[in-house]
Amino acid sequence: MSSNQLFRNTRLRLAGWYAGVMGVTVLTGGLLFYHCLNMVETWWFDRTVEDLAGTFHDYLQPKLGQRGQVQPEVLDILSGAGVHQTNLMGVTRQRDYYIRLLDSSGRILAKSNFQPPGLPTTPVRQQRWQTLTTAEGIHYRQIDDSLHNPSGQVWGYVQLGRSMAEFDAHRQQLRLILILSVPGGMLLVGISGWWLAGLAMRPIYRSYRQMEQFTADAAHELRTPLATTRALVQTALSKAQAGKEVSPETLEIIERQNDRINRLVADLLLLSRTDTTTPPTTAQPCCLDDLLADLQEELAPLAHSAAVELEIEIPNAPSAYIVGNEEQLYRLFANLINNGIQYTASGGKVTIHLKQTHTSVIVQVEDTGIGISAEAQAHIFDRFYRVDAARSRHTGGVGLGLSIVQAIAQAHGGKIQVQSQLGKGSRFTVTLPRSA
Repeated sequence: MSSNQLFRNTRLRLAGWYAGVMGVTVLTGGLLFYHCLNMVETWWFDRTVEDLAGTFHDYLQPKLGQRGQVQPEVLDILSGAGVHQTNLMGVTRQRDYYIRLLDSSGRILAKSNFQPPGLPTTPVRQQRWQTLTTAEGIHYRQIDDSLHNPSGQVWGYVQLGRSMAEFDAHRQQLRLILILSVPGGMLLVGISGWWLAGLAMRPIYRSYRQMEQFTADAAHELRTPLATTRALVQTALSKAQAGKEVSPETLEIIERQNDRINRLVADLLLLSRTDTTTPPTTAQPCCLDDLLADLQEELAPLAHSAAVELEIEIPNAPSAYIVGNEEQLYRLFANLINNGIQYTASGGKVTIHLKQTHTSVIVQVEDTGIGISAEAQAHIFDRFYRVDAARSRHTGGVGLGLSIVQAIAQAHGGKIQVQSQLGKGSRFTVTLPRSA
């Protein structure tokens, strides 16, 4: 398949489309995953800052006095010396957090020991949530809430911020993983797409090669009779133009060649119909007992002239019926019986067995002929294949008989098998679904 430019280009396009579609799917899924994870982590980050701000408000509220007045206890809390609550110790003593206390006009009244350098001062209550950036490029997430004294009056405002350095580093890692995984995933998808495209196209390519071989064989088989007919017609025309009489033998040869071409075309049409029609057209109940008995009677003269004994064994049981095309079934078993007679030497025997099971009808055509080698048995159902080409041409065969037999059996939902041994004969077994 790799040597055929058409199939190679088609395989490449299929792999490209597969990789493209899967790549867009993977990329979209990765972006959605990153967006959802970022939303969840942002919500969790904001929730942590909000909970700390609420805890700080509750811890600081009893120590607040009049508006704009900062008590020493408040300064101790901001410095961390007066904090005894565990979860607030990190806020007042770590460099990842900062706190500012402002009055209603936005003037800073007090602040924690650590203040990020270059952090801009924002107006009070402009936005409850803000993301600020220091001169060093570090982001801080800040919440702005009001503070109330013990009497419930608004004392001022608190701005509590937390460093987003760890959070941004985590997001950067996620982006890096996404950037690296998408091309890697695309490469793997491309390789798997190329393999899958080849796997999917293998039966198509096999059919294409069979069709190519079939066309070449058909052309070869038609070339000989057509060339012979043309030569004979030219000879007859030359004689007629010269005033000579055309011999009847010439016309008989032309007729035989024409019959050969007609048989070949009919066989090809039958194969074409069985390839595209399932189940067979004009299907109706067919009695195989009567069909096989008629075949024995019709082919008995041929068997007699070849000095071959032709017998049929039908059990004393209800007749075997299948649903199908009687003309095609007649052709199927006629080909098998005719082959058995032709390839059995004088004094030999061809036997037809009919059996029934609960679901199937089994017909066996057994002969004591020359047999078929194990190597040839793998190809005898191929179109235009002949085990003995010289003998087949002598008998007028072109290697389509067993192909037609197999095609008809498959079109009726059945199968055919062969068992043979050189010098001891052959047995062809046709299994067809039984009619209710």
